[in-house]
Amino acid sequence: MNWPSRSSRAAETARTAAFERWSGSTRGEWKPGCNVYLYATAADYAKATGQSAASPGHATYKAEGGAVTARRLDLRADEPNLLAGLVPHETTHLVLGDLFADAPLPRWADEGMAVLSEPRGRIDRYVQTLHACRQRGQLMPLDQLLAKAEYPDEKSVTVFFVQSVSVVEYLVGVNGPRAFVDFLHDTQRGSLDSALRKHYQCPSVAELQTRWLRKTYPAETARGASGP
Repeated sequence: MNWPSRSSRAAETARTAAFERWSGSTRGEWKPGCNVYLYATAADYAKATGQSAASPGHATYKAEGGAVTARRLDLRADEPNLLAGLVPHETTHLVLGDLFADAPLPRWADEGMAVLSEPRGRIDRYVQTLHACRQRGQLMPLDQLLAKAEYPDEKSVTVFFVQSVSVVEYLVGVNGPRAFVDFLHDTQRGSLDSALRKHYQCPSVAELQTRWLRKTYPAETARGASGP
């Protein structure tokens, strides 16, 4: 199987889909182009990139003066989800690098948007893990989650990922993906609360948490409304 050729085609398809979803246009070719590197095994990937052998792959780019000047994908060919999930996920990171070349996204938004490019079955796995984390009382208040520009410590990273995916999916579901991008741009220019008011008619992060939980756990909300 010609993995390099298939991976390049999958990346181009994912690139088009991501631009159409988040910006409404396909744009022209990437200049400079994206270099795609495939590694036969986890050990090869870790040796060449310095990343953990447990990682299936990653995207990197450089931006200067509001434009991306370099981009690449490093991927493990032995990843079963390579074409359907990994390539779209990592390519979405590169597309978001273009859309936010002036200032990078906070990790909660970047990862949440990338996961939404994956097949529905994989997104549902995040949802299932979210529910398990909630049952264990591990969820973060949204004012803490949305204030994080980078990843949290290792013990909180699973909760961070699954909660980020859920919150991003909720906000995208309210007004659509391009309104979410506009919202993120406004959070970079002003306060989070003002951007919530403008794009979601939501007065505060505390109210966002209430609305998100109501949407995510409607049965519990209904039981609470009906009394003890």
